[in-house]
Amino acid sequence: MSEGNLLHKRRRPHGITKADTEVQNKENLIKRDFKADKTITKLLTDITEVQCSDGKLYVSPILDCCNGEIIALEMRDNMKKELCIDTVKQLCRMYGNLRNMILHSDRGN
Repeated sequence: MSEGNLLHKRRRPHGITKADTEVQNKENLIKRDFKADKTITKLLTDITEVQCSDGKLYVSPILDCCNGEIIALEMRDNMKKELCIDTVKQLCRMYGNLRNMILHSDRGN
């Protein structure tokens, strides 16, 4: 099959973030404890891809573990770093000093 060039070449997916070893080894501060006693102390975030009739939409919400409320949200037609940066900037504009809060992403950071 090799000689006849009949082997399928393995494709790598595009657009999926790969974490380096340093990021993978960061401590997971919340350890799957998604409850909080006070608002704006433990927050969750991720990017969700939504398939639309005219393309993809990427949604970046920040959820408060205390009450399940979405407290910041940005949407784009791309998954560039500005999507996440702008979501956090929105959070800071709305709530000010966030020194003692934990922002947990799907990488556990």
